[in-house]
Amino acid sequence: MLKHDTESFFLRCVAFWHTGSIILPKISISICIMGQIIMTVKAINWTEGNVGHVHVCLNGGSCRIDWGDGHITNCRTSVRKEQPEWLYYLHVYPIRCKAAQERFDIFISYDSDNIVGIMANSGDMDVADIDISGCQSLVHFKASYLIDHFDLTTNPGILSLNLKGEASGLADFSNSTELKELYYGFTGGDGRHEAKTKLDLTKCDKLEYLECSYARELTHIAISNRSALKKLVFDENTPLSDKSIKILKRIVERNGGEIVRIDDNYEHIRI
Repeated sequence: MLKHDTESFFLRCVAFWHTGSIILPKISISICIMGQIIMTVKAINWTEGNVGHVHVCLNGGSCRIDWGDGHITNCRTSVRKEQPEWLYYLHVYPIRCKAAQERFDIFISYDSDNIVGIMANSGDMDVADIDISGCQSLVHFKASYLIDHFDLTTNPGILSLNLKGEASGLADFSNSTELKELYYGFTGGDGRHEAKTKLDLTKCDKLEYLECSYARELTHIAISNRSALKKLVFDENTPLSDKSIKILKRIVERNGGEIVRIDDNYEHIRI
């Protein structure tokens, strides 16, 4: 024992002799907490309303799915496939949960930054909520029908978004500062969320590709003068106003890009 340590031990013994308590050194404990995505699903009383689905994209390695009813699935990418890789898993909950419309919290966890994509869709079960704030490695996010809530503002690093159905009416792009491509369409869904007439992308200055299809209520797309948008594709079922197209065209052409409209015969027409 070194002299300094001996003196320290002696002083603690003296303290114990006089006070009846011993002074212990402070100890710092570092706990490694895994990152995670939490998807809350609700059973629906129809054919496969008790079958949960998870679609996750891993850049190698593995992750763990806790289905919220005591069952666990360990997922691992293939060494023979190109990475990143989309993986798909399903889980059957007890049939009785359909009538009761039970909810389950599905935890998708990892101990490295290898989850790069998630699809906020669980088959025929409702997605009541999906919390992606604990997974900052996400760069791909997909969502479509049967969804009630998600928050993109917690993950500014997302590069690619694919939104359809109910999800298109929920999206808030105000903090999507790194977004590069957006697929947006088939708006309305089952009517639980109001479809947007205006798509506000004024904070998405790095957006380069935008595709809108069957966005039947969309008349206006707002982007900033700093926008890097190079290509806009929209179809006959997306009623963008002439004024909006004119503004978008000026910025897109400045960036060396183009605007393409797809007609009812699926012909691509440059405008």
